[in-house]
Amino acid sequence: VKYGNPGFGHNGGNDCFIASVDPFDGSLQGYSFYGGSGDEAGESIRFTSENDIVFTGTTNGDFNTGIYGDPVKTAESEKIFVMKTDSAGGMLWYTFIGGTGSNTNHGTGIEVDSNNDIFICEICNKMLVIFVIYT
Repeated sequence: VKYGNPGFGHNGGNDCFIASVDPFDGSLQGYSFYGGSGDEAGESIRFTSENDIVFTGTTNGDFNTGIYGDPVKTAESEKIFVMKTDSAGGMLWYTFIGGTGSNTNHGTGIEVDSNNDIFICEICNKMLVIFVIYT
């Protein structure tokens, strides 16, 4: 499946970039940007058993997709984002994780178990924390 949704262009500062490449010659097959008004940095990506894609990273802005239920979620400082897309790049959902105020949260790892439960590893002000998202 070629990955990429042309409806998601580059937004704001730095955005996450996900691409699919041909495994034989490395040619670009498709890509999408994900992000909002601030800077986003993707850190980790995994496939679910249903061939959907989950990924995590850090943001300091708003995601304003406008068409996926909750149009704006505000990150007050650097927060973790978790996003799930279908195998073609269509956004299924996203959420922010992190405290309020000036706490700095960085999503550094993501894993998916056989039940498609999602485990997020983060660094929060130099402490390691693990979150679980049950699906």
